Amino acid sequence: MTGNDNESARSPRPHLSPLGAWALAFGCAVGWGAFVMPGTTFLPKAGPLGSLLGISLGGLAMAVVGWNYHAMMEALLRKVG
Repeated sequence: MTGNDNESARSPRPHLSPLGAWALAFGCAVGWGAFVMPGTTFLPKAGPLGSLLGISLGGLAMAVVGWNYHAMMEALLRKVG
C-alpha cells in the first residue's frame, strides 16, 4: 500500500450505466445475428449474394456499435479520471 488515497479514488471503477448495458447487449445480438442468419436464413432463400450482403451489413452494424461502445468507455474514463 502506498498510503495515497487519491490514487484509489482516481482509478476507474468497473461500472456500466443502464444505457451502456443495453448497448453491450444490443451489440452482442447484432454480432450473433450477423454470423448466424446468413447461413441459416439468407443462404437458402437469397443465395450466396444475399448471404454476402447480410454478412457485410451485419459487419458494418457491428463496427458502428463497437465504435460507439469505444467512445462511451473513453467518455467514462475521462469523467472518472
